[in-house]
Amino acid sequence: MNERAIVATDLSDASLFLVKHLSLLHTLNISSIILLQCPDYQEIASEVFPYIASIENEMLEKQHDILTSFGFKVEVLISPGNVSAQINRIAKERDINLVIVGSMGHSLVGGALLGGVASEVMLSTKHPLLIIRISLNEEREFTINHIEGESFLNHVLFCTDFTPPSMKVFDQFLVHMSNGEAKKVSLLHVIDEKHLSTYEKEGLDDYITVTKQRLVTMEQKVKSVGVKRVNSHIFLGSIQNQILNMLNNEDVTLSILGTTNASFIKELFSSSVSHYVARNSPVSVLLLPLS
Repeated sequence: MNERAIVATDLSDASLFLVKHLSLLHTLNISSIILLQCPDYQEIASEVFPYIASIENEMLEKQHDILTSFGFKVEVLISPGNVSAQINRIAKERDINLVIVGSMGHSLVGGALLGGVASEVMLSTKHPLLIIRISLNEEREFTINHIEGESFLNHVLFCTDFTPPSMKVFDQFLVHMSNGEAKKVSLLHVIDEKHLSTYEKEGLDDYITVTKQRLVTMEQKVKSVGVKRVNSHIFLGSIQNQILNMLNNEDVTLSILGTTNASFIKELFSSSVSHYVARNSPVSVLLLPLS
């Protein structure tokens, strides 16, 4: 499978660190990368831009060589303008399979990828989006959260609400899990605390029984694509809090959520829940759009 990705980068140390660890993409079937830098028009108009451009070119060449050494086919592309707009335009024109950005705390890495751009990319892209979570350890060194070795797929969490859109995203999820790299998959369904009052005791018990049966069926489908270790969880309470609790406590290496165009799947993937999880997740997040 020849999958293509676009990686947004800049001159920051965090971006260089991110590039140095993109060998992780091999487990996601990525073989070709567009390394994208988007200087803004004000920067281009500056008198010092020729000097800045020489530094940018040197950094891009360094990042290019790193990715090439990992065995990727690499194209460097400088496209002035709004980062989010350029990512989406190029991803559409080049038939990109995956958009990749780095994230530290509540904002994306690097000067060009801070603040509102994170939300813009999440809201506007119609392509799968991988947000790689980076942090600083006690020695003030960059690290990719919860990753040991060279794989995002040591323990993957997939959240579902069983709606038709969610199940269509589950079909995409199965394709991603079928490459033989996933070591463990956990399936999660959260019964929203807002709805608990609508259930009588017997009604809630019946719903949980049906939910367990649905999750067992999903477990079997995950095992059918080659994943040997599969389990499922049912929690009651706040959807976003229960997802984050599991991400913090279960050694998850990648969380996978679904999107539908510019808004996240209703209920589980409503924009407030999805943005909260994506911004606060301690681990990397893969957002899969509903085709």
